[in-house]
Amino acid sequence: MNSNKRFRRSAVALAAGASLVFGVAACSDDAEDAKDKAGDAANSATEKAGEAADSATAKAGEGEGGESEAEGSENADAEGAEGAEGADAEGETEKVQTASGEEVELPKDVKTAWDNEGGESGSFGKLAEFTEGENGSLATFEKGWIANSKGHGAVPLIGKIGETWNNGGGLDNELGLPTAPEKGDAANGWTQSFENGTITWAKDESGQYTETIEKR
Repeated sequence: MNSNKRFRRSAVALAAGASLVFGVAACSDDAEDAKDKAGDAANSATEKAGEAADSATAKAGEGEGGESEAEGSENADAEGAEGAEGADAEGETEKVQTASGEEVELPKDVKTAWDNEGGESGSFGKLAEFTEGENGSLATFEKGWIANSKGHGAVPLIGKIGETWNNGGGLDNELGLPTAPEKGDAANGWTQSFENGTITWAKDESGQYTETIEKR
């Protein structure tokens, strides 16, 4: 009887010991699994954080590049617009018919100056012809001329000074193109400046009107 009790106690103790061992092993495995899962989660979080940072940096770079491109495009557009404006201002013309019915492209500045004097019914009368030279152009009217150049714009030539300049070669005159309209009055005579000199129409010592050409 005592022998059986001892055997049962031994069996119970053995079973308890085995359960403890298995329990410890199970706890150890669970802890290890939890540790592995925690490590995996941390690694995953780190990787995602790195990916997010890379993505943000890339987008920031794209944004900067986009802004630079946009600025460059705006500057180019502005420059293009300015260039187009300048080209239109320099080359703008209007179609006009001469007295003989010929259609010519008259510079807008010349047309404006002509219109300001009354057009065909004004002091210049009808357009007779339009010629272009290396340094500018010349519109010849029934009662005067309008020379045009980039440097001086549209400048009228009238009366004896205009006649003297035109007879002396016009666009090819050694005095060059007129730089401003003539100035003066009947009492003191009139003078007009040109690129290379002046022409004066005034009374001489005998009281007769005559032209005086002075070259620079």
